[in-house]
Amino acid sequence: MVDKMENEEILNLNEFQRDALKEVANIGMGNSITSLSKLINRQVNIHVPDLKIEKIEDVPEIVGSPEEPVVGTIVGLRGNFMGYIAIIFPEESAEKISQIVMDSDDADLQSEMTLSMMGEVGQILAGSYSSAISDFFGINTSITIPYTNYDMVAAIMDNLLIEMSIEVDYAIVFDTEFTIKDEHKVRGSFLTMFDKSLLDDFLERINKMV
Repeated sequence: MVDKMENEEILNLNEFQRDALKEVANIGMGNSITSLSKLINRQVNIHVPDLKIEKIEDVPEIVGSPEEPVVGTIVGLRGNFMGYIAIIFPEESAEKISQIVMDSDDADLQSEMTLSMMGEVGQILAGSYSSAISDFFGINTSITIPYTNYDMVAAIMDNLLIEMSIEVDYAIVFDTEFTIKDEHKVRGSFLTMFDKSLLDDFLERINKMV
């Protein structure tokens, strides 16, 4: 992990750097929502608030109450971009997505079939998002097989950190709200997790765009 001075330096990006990272997030989320819309055959709109860059140990408190049940999916990013993408849906939102995708009023989040389906949804969203990152920065990335679980926020994040084979220091976090036409509003948290060297590389590429 990096020391306090480095943390403060990274967490205080200049306006151009923050806007550029937010633009990447918006492009990535736009790609993801297009893929989700095709999957469920419904129009999907999205609202993405300002992004946050947080130390990895602070993420569980940002995502939600430690005791809140959620469905979390994590995929590894490999290639020029080494890190992870985690997609976390609150229980109610995960149930709504499951019902729509499976065309069923029942959604047992503890069943292997439902979790497998949510993993596929997470993989599609993460794949579209990582493609946008690749295109924006001109790098090559691929994603690993998803790991999906249904548990409390604290347990999900602990498991995610255990599953990671690459040490990460920071996460770009943005909460999203999907509006599915004629259906429901769905909330989710998207996290892009990486080490300091990757963020330094991103910021260097961004500064060259000036």
